[in-house]
Amino acid sequence: MRPEKVLQEVVSELQSLKQSTTSSEFRAAVQKTIAQVPACVFIAEPNGQLVAASAVALALVGHTPVTLRQLSISDLAADVEQPHVDHLWDAFRRTRRQTGDYRLRAADGTSILTQYAAAANVVADLSVSVLVVSPTEPAPIKKRRRPKDS
Repeated sequence: MRPEKVLQEVVSELQSLKQSTTSSEFRAAVQKTIAQVPACVFIAEPNGQLVAASAVALALVGHTPVTLRQLSISDLAADVEQPHVDHLWDAFRRTRRQTGDYRLRAADGTSILTQYAAAANVVADLSVSVLVVSPTEPAPIKKRRRPKDS
């Protein structure tokens, strides 16, 4: 599925949530709803602090919901993206839309090439990023541990 289409659906869902929940329920509802989206989705505050991610996104970057919420957008940027992160985020906040290629850094340090579509200030000042792993570079495969011989 194209990132732009998923982005449109997620933005619509967030707008619906905002109308159907109280302000005190909204953040928890966002986290629960986004966790179930069958695509790689990140939600961030205006300062870049991550507040929610889909299960697909968590699996891709190797973080739990708790550890992810301790990170910012720049913490997920691969080393090659670090010099440009602040500039890209500022431009994104000004233009409110952004698409392109971007390298994420997984918890284990792996660099992952993605294509993304993002929208800023979609609801309650939250920003949405939808990423698709590039078909030329598959997602890292986690190695399974072999059981120890008894």
